[in-house]
Amino acid sequence: MSLVVPTLKRLISVVGGAAPVRNLRFVGLELTHAAPTYMDDYLVPSAGDWSVHRGGAMFLENAENIHVENCTFANL
Repeated sequence: MSLVVPTLKRLISVVGGAAPVRNLRFVGLELTHAAPTYMDDYLVPSAGDWSVHRGGAMFLENAENIHVENCTFANL
């Protein structure tokens, strides 16, 4: 199975609300061709010389017991 979505920055987004999202499994997916994020907003977590973008092809927030098994992340 292939998933090709060249216009989305986040191909999978799992965000819990008041209660966390629990017990999900992603098995055997191929995630490819996400839109670039290198010019998006970023965080500087310390006074160092590095930063972090809070995003990506798979974004998880307020989630517990999430399993990603045998998935391919390519050409992102």
